[in-house]
Amino acid sequence: PEGMPKVLMVTSTSVGEGKSTTALSLAMHFAQAGKSVLLIDADLRKASLHRKLAVGNEVGLTTYLAGDATPVQITRACQVPKVFLIPSGPLPPNPAELLGSRTMKQMLDAIRAHYDWVLIDSPPLLAMADAPVLCSLVEGVVLVLAAEVATKPAVIRAIEQVQGVGGKVLGVVLNKVNLERNSY
Repeated sequence: PEGMPKVLMVTSTSVGEGKSTTALSLAMHFAQAGKSVLLIDADLRKASLHRKLAVGNEVGLTTYLAGDATPVQITRACQVPKVFLIPSGPLPPNPAELLGSRTMKQMLDAIRAHYDWVLIDSPPLLAMADAPVLCSLVEGVVLVLAAEVATKPAVIRAIEQVQGVGGKVLGVVLNKVNLERNSY
């Protein structure tokens, strides 16, 4: 009823299912459609977007959440036109606490007016407490599942975690499908 969600979280059930690659791919597709996209690397323990986009990670989301920078100081332009990145920044001792802070919510509220889309690459749902904390701050969750890796019980638990904190799963991306074996 409120229209298209602007702030989305991309996550998975476990490590290695392709959530960061999917988040980057979505950002690039939205940008090719003429939309401005802010990609936030909120996987504070295993950040990868800064490497994929060849951007420094000395300052980033954790720097801002610790009160040592402004959103403008941590936002980086990328090689892809209309795509901007907030890298994770240095690993903090308390990732879940920072991601669930009032400062994180205030930042998301402030930046949503400046971009057509905000995509948050989060940690896997079942690995740490970090991802469920973010679910309540976004308008929707995209769940990335690796074919033949994600189990039905894990997927059910992940969806229950999202819904348990008031989050909304908007859809699923089935990733790493073996097309030779599953041609149809």
